[in-house]
Amino acid sequence: MKPDTGERELVFKLLQENSTLGQVAQYLKRKGLHYSAGSWDELFGKRLSKSLEAQKLSREDLVELIRLSEEHGTQHVFLYATKSKRAKQLADKARVESELTKMGYSSLVGRPRILDQPSSPTITDVRVDESLIAKVIERRVYQRFVDQRLEGDFTVKRYQGYRSTRSERVQVAR
Repeated sequence: MKPDTGERELVFKLLQENSTLGQVAQYLKRKGLHYSAGSWDELFGKRLSKSLEAQKLSREDLVELIRLSEEHGTQHVFLYATKSKRAKQLADKARVESELTKMGYSSLVGRPRILDQPSSPTITDVRVDESLIAKVIERRVYQRFVDQRLEGDFTVKRYQGYRSTRSERVQVAR
C-alpha cells in the first residue's frame, strides 16, 4: 500500500529528526534500491519519493524504516522479563488482537499510526513477533542552554525551549 502525500511528508520529517542520511541509505541499499544522496532533499526527492512512485517501496517499508530509526536511536526502550509461561500468554497474537479490539485499538494490528507531536501519549504500534512490542509516542518540551551573563549580584542564564517527540518501546520477551 502506498502512503498518502501528507503521511509521506510526515515520514520524511520523522526520518530526518530520528535518523541519519547514512542509515536511510543503508536501508535502501539492503532493499536493492538506489541509495546515494548528498542531502536530505536529494534523498527524499530522488530516492524515496521515486521508489514510492514506482511502487518499489510501500507504506509498510516506511513503517519499518521509522521503527528502525525510532526504536534503535536515541529513544527509550523498556525491556521486561517475566516467567516463560506468562510471557507466552502476553505475547499470544490472538489474545493481543482481542484486547486491542476491546480497547478500541484494533486498527493498530495491521496499520501502525504515523504521528508527530501528539497532544497526549499515544499508542502508535503494537506487534507480536518473537515478543510483544508496544510503542507509545509523546511530546516533550526541552530546554537548550543559550548563554549566561552577570547582572550585578545575579547570574542570568537563558534557555531556548523546543518541542521533541519521544518514542517509548515496551518489549516483553518470550
